[in-house]
Amino acid sequence: MKEKEKEKRAIMTLTDVMNADTKALVEYYNAHASIPVKRFSSRASAIKRVAALMQSISAPSAAPQAIADMLNASSVPQKVLVSPAQSKAWQNPDVRSARCERSAVCVDGKDYPSVRAAFQALDLPMGKHIQFRGKLKEQGKMEAFGHTWEIIPINY
Repeated sequence: MKEKEKEKRAIMTLTDVMNADTKALVEYYNAHASIPVKRFSSRASAIKRVAALMQSISAPSAAPQAIADMLNASSVPQKVLVSPAQSKAWQNPDVRSARCERSAVCVDGKDYPSVRAAFQALDLPMGKHIQFRGKLKEQGKMEAFGHTWEIIPINY
């Protein structure tokens, strides 16, 4: 990586933490932590862990109270939980419309609020419900897992 790029991604303050991309947070964490990570489970987790690391190494530019406040889940701004790429995708009207679609499901004549709820109630393998939901949305109605499934559009 070029030096200018590293300087551009340098993390020195809490503001830098909030504005850094996830890759930069991983690099910072691995450069300063005793146990490196490959990735964080979420952006919010990355921010919390880097902020905690900054506090533990007593970063002179980070105010301890600001870091303590940041470690409270409720104090992490909502915009931090969404990556820049996700934010950009949500600005596309087609993507927004598709993501806002909600539907219930009817299984053998009984309505459930979601495919997940139906899988739980019918004691079906939870690891398959997301992929199945996609197929069911495409087809609208289908036979699977010994049941008749039908999608019920709620807001589209």
